[in-house]
Amino acid sequence: MVGVQGEARIDEIRDLLPGAYYGMVWLGLANAAYTSEWKHDAVSMTEDLKQAIQDPNFLPPLPEPGNAGKKDAPTLGGSWSLDWGPAIASDWSNLIYLASYRSGPDQTGAPLFYVVGIRGTDTSTGIHGLLDQVDQDLRSFSTHPWSDYLNNGVKIGWIEKEKVGPPPNVGAGKAAIAGDVATGTIQGFDKIAGLSARFHRDGDLNKPDCPVAAALKYLLGDAKVPIVVTGHSLGGCQTQVMTSYLAWQFPDQKVIGHPFAPSTAGDANFAKQAAFSTGCFWWNSLDFVPCGYGPLSDYLPGAEDGYKFKLAIAWAIRNFWSQYNWPETNPAEAGPPLPAKDMLEVALDIGGRDVEALDFERPVLGGMANMKLNGKLPSFETMRAFLIAQGQKNPDLKSSLNQLLWQHFPPNYQLLLWDDYSAEMVYFDYRTYDTRNHHL
Repeated sequence: MVGVQGEARIDEIRDLLPGAYYGMVWLGLANAAYTSEWKHDAVSMTEDLKQAIQDPNFLPPLPEPGNAGKKDAPTLGGSWSLDWGPAIASDWSNLIYLASYRSGPDQTGAPLFYVVGIRGTDTSTGIHGLLDQVDQDLRSFSTHPWSDYLNNGVKIGWIEKEKVGPPPNVGAGKAAIAGDVATGTIQGFDKIAGLSARFHRDGDLNKPDCPVAAALKYLLGDAKVPIVVTGHSLGGCQTQVMTSYLAWQFPDQKVIGHPFAPSTAGDANFAKQAAFSTGCFWWNSLDFVPCGYGPLSDYLPGAEDGYKFKLAIAWAIRNFWSQYNWPETNPAEAGPPLPAKDMLEVALDIGGRDVEALDFERPVLGGMANMKLNGKLPSFETMRAFLIAQGQKNPDLKSSLNQLLWQHFPPNYQLLLWDDYSAEMVYFDYRTYDTRNHHL
């Protein structure tokens, strides 16, 4: 390992945080948020997450700068530390944690940066529960002004309106952030931002439980240390609003978002904010979740006039995944159609124009790098290994539901990141900590 020495060296590392170089690191930390989700026991989930982050067998030390394209790059002296959390909702639906990379061994030394990790869709519910949650992720037929929520809270609901918010404010003053955010996203964020958890580092153990913003305020003190926010799937959607929230709460810190496989959180005005002038938006072109409110132009430039809707979901329903061939099939064999294709077409016909009117936009509008991953159908061998790791004993390799899992889950994203961006990033061989010995 090479030690971290001098301000110039620290600045060199921190300058790499917004771009693609450490992309696989942020995916690994997003993946860590799924640790032991199936246990539904806060104590053991916390201990398992600590192992997943602090054991270098699962989350290796940070690679050195200057090693783009290398799989065996030298690593920096230092260590990962779980500093706070995880904070877990009482119904197990949401989870957030706060970690750092420290300059010394065994979770010692000053932090080079902090990481806020947000768990995505709960995969422990099984395939039917998962599909229900994906449906919930994509159903955002109403929005509310983001600043109204941050400052005063908003009322949601069709009949009996329930007030949610405002979230904790650690002294940032009044929010003045333009744009609207999906109602479901605000509901999820309100829960996450209000969750309290405990600290883990020596000297902090006796501090009372608190929400993430208060934890960061205490840990940061007067130091200027970057904050990276990462999450996958539903966690990727929440990464967008958490990045906005923390940029408001800590205007003197650099807050960097790295959402993976996300649905879109807000409208065009929300997407233009300064908080999104940095970071990366990572999405697989054959993943259904990011395409839900994604622009058609991201998938098929110049073809909007030939489609009934400008939403990418119109293209996805028509093309996923039957317009692609399974590799190594002779004669060529087409992939499966999207699950519930007919129902999705009907739903789009009924509500598509209403969704378009909400003007959802990705934060790339504000300057966040648009990191498109070129999706492909996996080999049957890859598919079998993935599904067995998911716990399926006799997997149906051609199942449309299983293809939905493959295209959306972290293992495929890990492969695609290296396939498409190895020239810009360093390889990071993170592994899933799972006491059942199977991986996501």
